[in-house]
Amino acid sequence: AIDPDNNVFAGGSGSNSLFKVNGKTGAIIKAMSTSQGHYGGVVDKAGNLWSMQSGSGQVQKVDKDMSTTQLLNVGHGGYGIAIDKYGKIWTTALSGALFSVFEPADPITSLRVFNHTNYYAQGIATDANGDIFMAGSLWSDVVEHYKQEFDAEGKFSGVTFVASYN
Repeated sequence: AIDPDNNVFAGGSGSNSLFKVNGKTGAIIKAMSTSQGHYGGVVDKAGNLWSMQSGSGQVQKVDKDMSTTQLLNVGHGGYGIAIDKYGKIWTTALSGALFSVFEPADPITSLRVFNHTNYYAQGIATDANGDIFMAGSLWSDVVEHYKQEFDAEGKFSGVTFVASYN
């Protein structure tokens, strides 16, 4: 994942090591040991890293200066992770038909878990409209498309299934 200063957070799923690397020189800025490995990651607007450990069910937050970490249980065995244009973080399950979303500023209170129709959807991405796409893997070649819904006051209220593509 790349931070606002074009530095790179890099870690491995089989390693609890995390590195912040200078995006121009490749020099290691800082290294740290974390409580779990890193399978995928995104950087929020504040520059903090949020990473998923495949199958753990927890997203790990690492502050932008790599001084503190925090674990958030997302309600399913995690796999994919993405951030949308509104700054919300989305995750998918390693197996099972679940995906979740939360606000980085208040992850515990804002956490929402949804069902979807493709048990094997694991990868997740968002587009410029804020729509969510989950890619099938392993035994499925279906991509699911969801649209975010907002109430009259502009507050996020859920998702609506749009289509499956294969």
